[in-house]
Amino acid sequence: MTAPQLVPNRPALIEFVTKHRPDLHTPDIEGALIALEQAGWTWNRIVMATAAMVCHLEEPRDLREAARNPLRKITR
Repeated sequence: MTAPQLVPNRPALIEFVTKHRPDLHTPDIEGALIALEQAGWTWNRIVMATAAMVCHLEEPRDLREAARNPLRKITR
């Protein structure tokens, strides 16, 4: 039996974010997700970081910063 895995679906993740954070803009979110993908993050890690961004009322720029410097804790 194969372990369940998340299926990468950027449009669905963007929809989730904009549904719960209508103050955020789709191009900003998409750019941040692309930056994480290009930095080599796994889809599971991207989903978790994005959900944390939504819950902590952070911004897409915080995800971009995490892509550049994954060991730095973003605090506001």
